[in-house]
Formats: sequence, C-alpha cells, structure tokens
Amino acid sequence: LLAVASMLGVAAARDWLFFLVFWELMGLTTYLLVVYERGEARNLRAGLKYLLMTHVGTVAMFVAALATWHAGEPRSFSFAGASAAMARLWGAQPAVFHVLLGLWFLGFATKAGMFPLGDWVPDAYPAAPAAASALLSGVSSKLGIYGIVRVFLGVLPQGVAVSTLYPWGVAMALLGAVSAVIGSLTAVRQGRAKRLLAFSSVAQVGFILLALGVGIGLLGLGLRLAVVAMAAALFHLVNDAFFKPLLFFGAGALYYRTKTDDLNQVGGLLRFLPVTALATVAGVLALAGVPPFNGFASKWLIYETVLLGAPLNVPGAHMLFAVLAVGALFVSLVSLAYGLEFAGTAFLGKTVLPRGEQAPQEVPASMLAPQVFLAGACLVVGLMPGPVVRALWGAL
Repeated sequence: LLAVASMLGVAAARDWLFFLVFWELMGLTTYLLVVYERGEARNLRAGLKYLLMTHVGTVAMFVAALATWHAGEPRSFSFAGASAAMARLWGAQPAVFHVLLGLWFLGFATKAGMFPLGDWVPDAYPAAPAAASALLSGVSSKLGIYGIVRVFLGVLPQGVAVSTLYPWGVAMALLGAVSAVIGSLTAVRQGRAKRLLAFSSVAQVGFILLALGVGIGLLGLGLRLAVVAMAAALFHLVNDAFFKPLLFFGAGALYYRTKTDDLNQVGGLLRFLPVTALATVAGVLALAGVPPFNGFASKWLIYETVLLGAPLNVPGAHMLFAVLAVGALFVSLVSLAYGLEFAGTAFLGKTVLPRGEQAPQEVPASMLAPQVFLAGACLVVGLMPGPVVRALWGAL
C-alpha cells in the first residue's frame, strides 16, 4: 500500500521537490517488495542491485532538478520554473541544456527498465513475489515512461528548435528498438517463467520508447502525426499494464501449485488449472499483438506511425523508419514465440509434474479473480480501443 501511495504521489506531484520525495519513497518500498522473501541469498543480491542501479538514476535526476533550480530566475523547483530555466539554458548554454536532458533521460530510462540501464530487471522481477512482480512491471516501471513524457512535453520550453527534439527522438527510438530486440531474443532463451517475463518487460518498454521517440522526433518537425505516435506509445503502455501483470499472476499461480516456475519441470497442466491456463493464453496473445486482444490495437497504431512518419525533408529518414518498422514487427513475432513457449510448455502437451508433487488443483477464487478481470480487460480494450485512445489523445 505504501508503494502504491508513493506511485500516486509521483504522478500527482507538480514540482521536482515533492516528485523526488515520492520517487525515493517508491524506490525504498519496492525494494522491500523485491527482498520480501529474505531466505534466498539471490533475492537479497537482486534487491541490492535494484536499489543501487535505480538510485544512480535518482541521483542523475536530482542533479538535473538542482541545476534547473539554480538556473531559474526566480529559483523554483516547480515544473514551470524548470521550463523557464531550460529555455534560458537553451539559448545561453546549449551544452548544459543537453546534459540536463541526458541526466533526466538516464534516471527515467533506468527506472523503466530500458536495456542496458534495466540490467536489474531480470534479477528483481523473479526475486519478488508474483504480486509484487506484477506491480513492478505493470505500474512502477511505467512511471519511468511518465517521467520521460513529463520532461519532453512538460519541462522543455515551447518552440525548441528542430535540431533539439529530432535527434533526441531518433536516439530514443533507436535505443527503444535495441531494447526491444535484445529483450525479446533473450526471453526466448529463458527456462524460468518469471525470468522470461522479466526480459519480456525490457522488450515491451523498448517498444513503448520506440513509438515515443518517433513522436518526439516528429514533434520537433512540427508534424501532427507526432501526437498520434505519442498516443500509440501511451496506449501500449496502458495495454502492457493489463497483460504483463496477468502473465505474472499466471506464473505465480503456476508456482503456487507446483512449487516451481521452471518450465523444464512442468507441463500439460491445462486440465488441472483450466482458468489460469486460459487467462495466461489470453495474456500471451495480447502480448504478441494477436487480434482481437488489446496488444494488437496499440501495436498496429505503432506500426502505422513508424511507417508513415518518415519526414520527407530529412535525409535518410525513410531508411531509418523502415528499419524501425521491420524491427517492431520482428519483436512482435519473437514475443509470440516466447509467449507460446511459456503458455504451451506449462499448460499444453504431456503432463509433467515436479518430482514428489501431487496433481495440482485450480488456485483459489481470490487468485483467479484478478486473472479473469485482466484477461477480460485485454479483450474488451482490444475490441473497443476508441475510448482509451481518445482519452490519451485528450491528455496529450
């Protein structure tokens, strides 16, 4: 509850002082969730790694906020004051301006779990209990994306030059594409369900950053398609907050009944855990972007904006955007592969149980309810994406 309250505080803060206070509280409370099962030394190591890496990002954000406070006239920690300070630095000290942007991006991308800054993710998500993993992946990491949007759309002064936003957008899109490809290819090689889903989280954050980078780059060129690209990024963020916790709940149910999430030790559990199996399959199809689930709607919107967004007056843009679009399609195909590896191995095929374990029963109704709700949400949003997209469009 403290972790959730701190996350709400981050989203509600209107100045950097309270933002960083709630951000730090979120980091400490989620650290306690990662090391909740203290009996395992690897969990303590994962928690320490998470704490150190995310605090490096927090220090970078603190330095950027302090620098904008110092450059402000009058000095203020408010977002509006930071925007005025950045406008002053953009004109007088452009190198400092870009360094501060880089510090903010470093801090938020680390929290979001982007490769290679998200090296803590494959250790922390499996270490935490399944419910905590769902919270970390579905909500906490998304505040890293929120921070990037807050800086590039709320703190940067209006009218910044094309030479500022377009290179940053391209760099963000490329880093997102690399994160998506590496996260997906690494997920395929995993034999444990929660570690597989952890690398999948790295891949999906990369997917979101790809679309967000395209949107920011096009915004620098004054193209209206920029808002569509950013809405697509936020739409996929919302969708990931549905299907990724659903998959972590499925992995948690698997562990709860078999005492393992090792996919080499279990199989064919559909007849024992039918509701969990169906909900997990729905999550896998949503993750892979298979219609009619919600992942298809957001990924299709991302494909369209990347394919159509290449600016005509920028040399090499068509080739770059084509490569990004092919990379996005490749990531979706790989996500279907590792998703089916997870669901297919655990619930389909020949029945395999860990040595000494009896045939499991379906998990309690209290564990089924969130799975059924999230699976239903994935289907409903996939069938009726309009209201969600319009709400995100209005927010932008």
